[in-house]
Amino acid sequence: MNTFFTRISTVLSKLEERYKGPMPKLYVALSALIYSLQNIFVKNTKSFGAFTILFHRSVMIFPFIYFQCYTVKADTYFKDPKVMRTLILRGFFGFFAVGFSYAALHLIKFSEAVPIMQTAPMWTAVFSVLLIGEKLTIDVILNIVLCFSGVLLITLSKSAKEDKSLPTSDSARMLGICCCLLSSLGRASVNVLIRKTGKKVNILSFAFYFYVANAMFSMPCMMYEHWGDHPISDYLYVAGIAIFAYVAQLCYTRGLQLEKAAKVAALAYTQIMWAAILDIVVFHQQVNGFQLAGIFCILGCAIVMIFFNKASD
Repeated sequence: MNTFFTRISTVLSKLEERYKGPMPKLYVALSALIYSLQNIFVKNTKSFGAFTILFHRSVMIFPFIYFQCYTVKADTYFKDPKVMRTLILRGFFGFFAVGFSYAALHLIKFSEAVPIMQTAPMWTAVFSVLLIGEKLTIDVILNIVLCFSGVLLITLSKSAKEDKSLPTSDSARMLGICCCLLSSLGRASVNVLIRKTGKKVNILSFAFYFYVANAMFSMPCMMYEHWGDHPISDYLYVAGIAIFAYVAQLCYTRGLQLEKAAKVAALAYTQIMWAAILDIVVFHQQVNGFQLAGIFCILGCAIVMIFFNKASD
């Protein structure tokens, strides 16, 4: 097993060295696909609440992560208090983002939830202006307008064919949309923290603290969720969530470490495309005009990011 992980790490390092341009983009695009597939398991896990899923997922995958950290000698403790503080905060905001995203998927449609959660790059730009002191440029303003318009259109839309497994009340739907926005804010905070540490922290160290934080913070939240017997199928779904989320997280983190967030973050928007396809093919849902308009507004953010990055280059 030790040799297996060492060989994978060596192969990936050689590929990153040889293909410096496309590898970060490939990592982020691959993470978007894997995250989308993971969400199928989340939608099908009916008896577990969002934070119960998060707890079980963390417990299942933590021994594996610890073994990997030991194998490749990735640090789990840093003497620099700034690095430790950043890792702990990254773990907390990661828990915040994932917990609310799972809650949203139990309340609203896949193709509604994912576009709203993908407003994270817009919040990242806003945080950079407010907290780091970056200039409020025209691309940031366009992203804010497009994201706000997209969320508003999706909020106003009504499904042509309702998913009978989801709550039908307007209040439940609005709660789901709020969970999406909170998840987006958490993801934006994670983006800023990953870029702050750069390449000096191993991606396995990020994962180690992320899963420790997930287990710690999800335990008290579980107390307010359903307790009782759960079918074996739901435990298998949670195992699938753990594996897919773990691989996707490593890909996404590595992509952000190797390249500026602004240059690769646009590829994360491909999750919106996958969400619409999976909602139609897997969940047999229909996407109406308002939803499509909202989706295209948020996808417009990716076009803005690509256009201005090329202009700056």
